[in-house]
Amino acid sequence: MPTIPLSQPEFDYNLDPPDWVAPNLRDREYHRMVIANLMGHGESLLLEVTKQHEIHPESIGLKVADIEANVRYLRDLYSRWFSDMSDAQKDSILEQLFSVQTPDPQEAS
Repeated sequence: MPTIPLSQPEFDYNLDPPDWVAPNLRDREYHRMVIANLMGHGESLLLEVTKQHEIHPESIGLKVADIEANVRYLRDLYSRWFSDMSDAQKDSILEQLFSVQTPDPQEAS
């Protein structure tokens, strides 16, 4: 019977960004699905721990505030990645909220 060598694969310690950094359409679709799935599970868990009275969440190591914070984080993450807002709209909101002016890429050229 042939044997298969169990050597560890070669590691590439090159610190230059690899070619695969930019996500393609399939990656973005899966990313959107995973975040939406996590949000749904988080919402379900939050509903369960706040509406039931048989088990106190703290007795099983859960804090309602922690679950709420994670669900809010996932909502924010989803909206940042998948909102229909243009970059100009995002820049305008940041400028209004924080009095921050984003540099114009055409002026830098």
